[in-house]
Amino acid sequence: MVTSSYEAKLKKIRDNRVRLEEEEKSLLSKMNRVHLDSVVDTIKKYSLSLDDIKAALEAGGQPSRRGRKPKVKDAKPTKEKKTVAPKYRNPQNSAEEWTGRGRAPLWAAALKSQGLLETALIIKQ
Repeated sequence: MVTSSYEAKLKKIRDNRVRLEEEEKSLLSKMNRVHLDSVVDTIKKYSLSLDDIKAALEAGGQPSRRGRKPKVKDAKPTKEKKTVAPKYRNPQNSAEEWTGRGRAPLWAAALKSQGLLETALIIKQ
């Protein structure tokens, strides 16, 4: 008696599982139809060909990149930067020097505005 009640419950569970699986398939089919209709509308809207779709699928679904390609640095060895000898030295602090390249330090800008930079601070070697 006990085994027959378990067998009856087991049969009922299996029947329910079959019914639920069929219901799941039906719902998935309806959802797929809705999504497929959306895909077809997009294909028509943008006049996509079968070749366009195949190319997109082969590319893994990634859109093709348009425009400039990103720059790839060459594997060339970098040149050693040459140090440039300073051209100017601060008259108040001889430790401060400037090569004349790039933005001028404040002391050099002040002397330049006074017109003294070119004549007084050129370091001759």
